Amino acid sequence: MEAIMGSDKFLNDYMYELERTGVYKIADEYGKKKLDLGCGLVGEHGWIRLDKYEYKPATVDVLWDLEITPLPFEKGFFDSIRAFDILEHIHNLLPLMNDLWRILKWEGYLDIQVPRFPHPNSVIDPTHVRYFIPDTFMYFTRGYGQRFQMACRPWEVKKIDSTEDRIFVLMQPDKSFAI
Repeated sequence: MEAIMGSDKFLNDYMYELERTGVYKIADEYGKKKLDLGCGLVGEHGWIRLDKYEYKPATVDVLWDLEITPLPFEKGFFDSIRAFDILEHIHNLLPLMNDLWRILKWEGYLDIQVPRFPHPNSVIDPTHVRYFIPDTFMYFTRGYGQRFQMACRPWEVKKIDSTEDRIFVLMQPDKSFAI
């Protein structure tokens, strides 16, 4: 019987396969480990490129559905994670954000770009399942609004910028919270 994606056996087997094929050794010219979530057709060399779909030519190193956590990486594995135009496609955002917190080094950065609501670009794509305003990302910080949701690992928002149609966010794991 084949292991189900997300099960412990599947995760262990998949992590072994990634190790065997050298995916875990991919790094930039400075030896930094970087993850590109939902890389699509534009995956960049020096990044571990993760996507749900395989593309031709091959731009994906790790084939994984972001709706399923944990992701196949060790705690504190990455120096940097980028999520460009992917979070608006995720139903299970809280578990994914918690797992990104887990696999990112304390001093690492999560770089996010999403469409800004109510711009038409945020709603025109029928595969978008959620909408963002700049304050959406403050939900993940300690003490915001309802005194921090315990369902979320805390993040520090280092920078938020936006244009009429885009939101740009730079976040780090909140170092005052350790598990």
